[in-house]
Amino acid sequence: MKLTTTALLFLPLALSSPITSPNPLAEAYSALQVRDKYCNFHPTVSSAQGCDEDRWNQKRKRTVQVGERFGVRCWSEGKCISGNCKWDYIPGWDCWISAHWTNDGCEDGVPHPC
Repeated sequence: MKLTTTALLFLPLALSSPITSPNPLAEAYSALQVRDKYCNFHPTVSSAQGCDEDRWNQKRKRTVQVGERFGVRCWSEGKCISGNCKWDYIPGWDCWISAHWTNDGCEDGVPHPC
């Protein structure tokens, strides 16, 4: 009986797979998303703008005030506003804002497409 109990105790160790990656910690970190980039309105924007449900329908989800900072996770194309077709996704508010309103360089270094 003692032999069977001991064998059952160590069976999971015998069946487990060895670590084959030379750097498992780096692989775990590679699955993490990049940190959101903080953006704000372009200096020429003087009034509040909408953050929409998507990049096409102009259904406002939230109003963004001049001076507010927001985190942008990624950008994609959508309805063009004054020739600018880029839209930035703001995960904290789960909405999209036209890059026509955001500061220069807001989309630099963030993933495309979303």
